[in-house]
Amino acid sequence: MTSKVVIIGGSYAGLAALNTLKLLITKNSGVIAKSISITLIEPKSGFLNILGLPKSIVNREFASQQYVPFCDFLKFDNVVSNSNDLKVQLKENTNSDNNNLMLNYIQGKVTKLTSSRVTYTTNDTDESSIDYDYAILATGRNRNWPVNPKGVTFESYLNEMEITNKKIQKSSIISIIGGGAVGIELAAEIKLHYPNKVVNLIHPHGTLPPEPILDAFKNKTLQSLKQANINVFLNTRIDTSKTLPNNEETSNLKTTDEKIIESNLNIWATSFKNNLDYLSLDLQRSIHITANHNIKTNDYLQVSNMSNIYAVGDLIELSTIKSAGWAFHTGIQAGTNVYNSIFDKPLQLSRISFNQIDSHKLTIVGGEGSIIHEVKGNLEINPESMVQEYQDYRLGTCKKFIGATVN
Repeated sequence: MTSKVVIIGGSYAGLAALNTLKLLITKNSGVIAKSISITLIEPKSGFLNILGLPKSIVNREFASQQYVPFCDFLKFDNVVSNSNDLKVQLKENTNSDNNNLMLNYIQGKVTKLTSSRVTYTTNDTDESSIDYDYAILATGRNRNWPVNPKGVTFESYLNEMEITNKKIQKSSIISIIGGGAVGIELAAEIKLHYPNKVVNLIHPHGTLPPEPILDAFKNKTLQSLKQANINVFLNTRIDTSKTLPNNEETSNLKTTDEKIIESNLNIWATSFKNNLDYLSLDLQRSIHITANHNIKTNDYLQVSNMSNIYAVGDLIELSTIKSAGWAFHTGIQAGTNVYNSIFDKPLQLSRISFNQIDSHKLTIVGGEGSIIHEVKGNLEINPESMVQEYQDYRLGTCKKFIGATVN
């Protein structure tokens, strides 16, 4: 008998869940009687380190390092894709070394999920479906382009980064709308690489970043931006009826209090709601979805009323700052619990308590490349460990969690 697992989303949490399942199945391959089929559904053909996007937009060489093709670290038995080249490339890696595991990849987008079936498209037109026994939802949040690249291959992603970089080079005044971590780091990287350009950072609240962190952290972040000669506009909202968020191009910006901010290029570093539009009406009624569009789970990351569906990463409702590290740990926990469910083992709580996660709240690359880090209620500036980690925007650490580290 084969247990069918589907993982929807191939970023931090989804790949951590996949890697965990693979490791557990491989470790116990000599003693387990069941076979497991794991299907990853993800539009991109590789892992994109979103943490590194602010620097990737201004540095091509760095950008080329932040996308890790699946064929570099995953072996697939079956591949569904509109790209024949990709199918040939990925199927060269046959997962024949483990008879208990079949690993499948669908390069596509999920359009509907029921309690036992997932429907997807590979071309935005034709749809196909597969059954599943367990599902892990790891679809994350919607964000604006270019901080959410549309490209599904390494080449198309790199081309998007180059297009944005050329626009920045041609512009004399660049405005970043949104003072969260991504907006702060993007403004800082642009100013660091192009010091003669005017860079505006526009934020609707009185402090930045908006997360519940130390006032000293917020003050130091603002100070670093000003020292880098970045124009910071706090308590400033852009009138989106005059300037649409999807129009990153060339117009000046008009605020809701009728002021004009001169700008040649506008980049919206804002996020929308979580990606949950694929849930069937029955699942939407069954699953507890909060007003913030987060999914309420139990302590084992199972969604309400559905013990065979797990939610991870940004999708979860939790009173802590969401981060890549936090996403990895939820993926590990969900992967472990799917494995334990298949083999009738007790489900496990997270190996790291939320209190531990909450004690390491946030790290930001601020103005002039300074590393601002809060740990256990203490503010640290350019701690040696974080300086090393952020040379590649933590890509090395990410590779360990997703199983992409070369031994």
